Order: sequence, then C-alpha cells, then structure tokens
Amino acid sequence: MKKTKLLQLNNHMLVKMELNNISGSHKFRAAQYIINDAIKKGLIDNQTTIIEKTGGNFGFGLLAACLKQNIPVELAIGLSFSQRKKQQLKKLGAILIGQDMLEKGKSPKEVVEWHLENQQQLGKKYFYTDQFNNKGSYFAHLETGQEIAQQLKIQAPDTKEIIFVGCAGTGASFSGISDALKQHGYQLKTILVEPQGCNSKQNIFQNHNMEGMSVGVNPPFLKWDQVDEIHYVADDELDDIKQDIFKQHGILVGNTSAACYKVAYQFDQKVHNKCKVLSFFYDSGIWYQ
Repeated sequence: MKKTKLLQLNNHMLVKMELNNISGSHKFRAAQYIINDAIKKGLIDNQTTIIEKTGGNFGFGLLAACLKQNIPVELAIGLSFSQRKKQQLKKLGAILIGQDMLEKGKSPKEVVEWHLENQQQLGKKYFYTDQFNNKGSYFAHLETGQEIAQQLKIQAPDTKEIIFVGCAGTGASFSGISDALKQHGYQLKTILVEPQGCNSKQNIFQNHNMEGMSVGVNPPFLKWDQVDEIHYVADDELDDIKQDIFKQHGILVGNTSAACYKVAYQFDQKVHNKCKVLSFFYDSGIWYQ
C-alpha cells in the first residue's frame, strides 16, 4: 500500500494524511486487509457478495478493494449518514440494502442480520466483513502504526515522546497505532476525542455530526486501560474549526478530523521540542454539509 504523508503543522503537531488513501480515508486500510485475508483463506470466491453496515468510509474502502476483482458489495447505511456518500457509493457500484427496513426503524445491524439469515432465499452467498468484530481491522492499523514509526525516525529522529490524539469507532486504529508506537519505544500519552454528551465507555450516546467516532457501541477493539485522557468537542464548534484549518493550511477536512485537530492543537501549544503531537486527517470535508 502507498504510504500517506506525515505532515508537520503548527509547532509540534504531526498529522497523518489518511484522507489521501485510496478511496479517500483511513478505512481503506482495514477494508483491503480484511478482503485480502478472506481471499487467502478461501472465504471469498467468484460467487461471493460482500455485505457490511457502514457510515460510508468503510464502504468506499470495500468498493476499492473489491470491484477490481469483480466482487459485488452490498451496504446497509443508517438514515442519518451523509447523503452525498450514499449517492456516490451507489454511482460507484455499491448496492444499498434495507432502505425500507431502515425507514421502519430497523438498525443497519438488523438489516445485515436479516440478509444473512435469508441469503439462501435471496440467492446470495454472503461474506460479512464485520468490521466491528473482524481482527483484521486491528492488524491493518497495527501496520499503520509501524508506518508512522518509520516516518518519525526519518522526519523527527529526536522525538522521544508522543501525544497521540485520535477517536474511536471500532477502536481498531486507536489501539493498533498505540500498540505499534509503544513497540518502537516511544513514550506515549493517548487522548481519545468524543462528541460532547457521549461516553463510549459507559455506553452513553447521543446524535452528533462526527461520523466515525462514538457510533453507538462501546468500541470493541479499544483498550480502555491505554486511554490516558478523554476530551470532548461539540457539534457547533466544527464549522469554525474546519474553516480555521483551511485558512491556515489549505486542507478541507471532515468533522471527525476537525474535532481531533482542535484537541491536538491545544497540546501543540504546550509541549517541548522532543515531543510531538500526533493526530489524523481521517477523510475530506467534501462529504459533509
């Protein structure tokens, strides 16, 4: 996989440019890993259809990993997620399933479960990528962390300490990256960003606009004993943050990226020269109104 840049912003902040991945987000890493692993294990063949519930980014990753191998992809996407993403996913070849079920109050998880239970009657042979339980998600981002460590040794060889600011949907990227950086000997402080009013550890959630974090379940891959601090960002702050990032750096980022940037910037103003603040631009702001 082609590496994404580790870009220095402000004084001590490094941002991993995951929005420049194939398919437009960090989710391509997990999607490609899971699909390739399943093919190697014989779990996917030329009769298989991929099925998944996703807010969009993992869906784009699956399409990029699957369509060139002529593997069809069916996605259950919640009603509240970006309409632009849904429209583009359909244009690129994804089949969006269960719309009538979703409108009647079913969750994307229930839509997927119904299709799996009835796949024979539907004439399908499904492979459920199940990003919230497939360990491939974690292993993919362990590789991301290894990539970052290699970049740090070249770009910031004197760095001993890292303040890692990220968010969690599945928790795979947060934990995988944290573990890899520790394996490379960095002194790590981890900061989890959540929307104001949510507490994933206590299963407290409310509606918010930061797609990809605090998605309604306790992140299955997140190791809570490795989370040093939790910081909160409110929806009504996002537009100003995104505008400031674009003004200062010329980069249009999504809502989740903006929330993490805000918290990372607060640490950037405080740290010493042998410490770096690491965060992510997970995807582009082009999808969000």
